[in-house]
Amino acid sequence: MRHLLTLIILSLFLVGCGGTRFMEPGAKIDAPPAGKALVNVHRPSTAYGGGQELMVWRNQEIVGNTLGQDMFQIVVDPGKQVFHARQLNVSVIKAELEAGKTYDIVVDCGPNFVPFQPGYRLWLNVIDAKSERRGDVLSWVAKAQMLVLSDKQKADREKLQAKQLPGVQKYLADFVDGEKDSKSAKLVPADGR
Repeated sequence: MRHLLTLIILSLFLVGCGGTRFMEPGAKIDAPPAGKALVNVHRPSTAYGGGQELMVWRNQEIVGNTLGQDMFQIVVDPGKQVFHARQLNVSVIKAELEAGKTYDIVVDCGPNFVPFQPGYRLWLNVIDAKSERRGDVLSWVAKAQMLVLSDKQKADREKLQAKQLPGVQKYLADFVDGEKDSKSAKLVPADGR
């Protein structure tokens, strides 16, 4: 029995108590590099789903993950990009990004009323030019732990990415060019700051 308890505690530590998978603390980027756009992914709250990671993708690549009260940044080429995540539900953001601008995406949390599923949902939302929450962005940045992708976890990240890619390609086909296209959120050049 003692060995079983030790194994359970060790498993919990390895699964999530040791930090955000694939990420490590890093430095904040204040402005996009020349000829690039910058995307900030914020998760300011752990009201629901605290400790539950949300893996965020850009096109067909994992670009970061979050547990809450943290953020990460993605430097990208200007033009069309697709950001997405899946945690009980799929959220997709179709973006048209302009060089020299910074764009903000927030991970929102809310209750889940579907029986026999976890009691929360996580999804991606855009902070567009008209968003009332745009004024919250600077306080989120000030309070959040800044994370960056860990080079030490690259092989594990690529292995998970390869495993999940068939499912990702399937839902992207629906949300980007298929029947669920209207359910995708949009980021346009004017939403940058």
